[in-house]
Amino acid sequence: GAFVYPLLLVAAGYAIARGHLPWGRVVIAGTVLLLLVIPWLTFYKFQSQDTPIMDRARRASDAMAEVSARGALDRGIEALVGRSVGVVGMTAVFIQVVPDLSPFEYGRTFLIQATHLVPRVVWPNKPNMSEQLNAYSRRAGLIDEEDDATTATFDAVSEYYVNFGIIGVFVLSLLHGYYLRALHRWLVERSLFIIGAPMFVVFILINFDFFGVFQTMLAHTRQIPVWTVILYFLSRDTRVNA
Repeated sequence: GAFVYPLLLVAAGYAIARGHLPWGRVVIAGTVLLLLVIPWLTFYKFQSQDTPIMDRARRASDAMAEVSARGALDRGIEALVGRSVGVVGMTAVFIQVVPDLSPFEYGRTFLIQATHLVPRVVWPNKPNMSEQLNAYSRRAGLIDEEDDATTATFDAVSEYYVNFGIIGVFVLSLLHGYYLRALHRWLVERSLFIIGAPMFVVFILINFDFFGVFQTMLAHTRQIPVWTVILYFLSRDTRVNA
């Protein structure tokens, strides 16, 4: 995800600026990614963190040398697709736990996320948001009790269900869609396309794990003001009247 994300941004920027993608190059780059780069990064990732970087790279290369082209392709697709749609199964896990073993939260996760807006200078002892949200995944068995390194914050649908059940999934999904639609109307339809469209693409791609609408809106409260200032200065008419 962290490696592919910048490439997606570059491709999106190129498509917006040129109006099309160089599909021949995209196919070649995609093949190299799936057959070589992503499988190698997968082997590298699962090396011991205590191992020196050069040794980890060498072991990853040795592992790649022993894998067939079909095996490398399978690993590449699994890593890429699994990273993209892996959160889909989380909802089924939470449905088995809530509300039978754990009660509905009725908006508590949204309050946890809201605290993230408070600067640590103002609230020095502010709790870690990821740790608080990970507690739900740990309670559902998605993270081991002793595992303090893994992060498995739930996706939008899971969060909506954990808070308000099936009704929450329906209502909050509608709200989520309306919010994205409003964002699209503002940035893509009503702003200068060459500036607003890249902003919208970044806002969509940055939510790679499909977080809920409230967490998305909170993230945008920090990003939109910066982009708005940039949009203002880039769109000003600086021509001097004769």
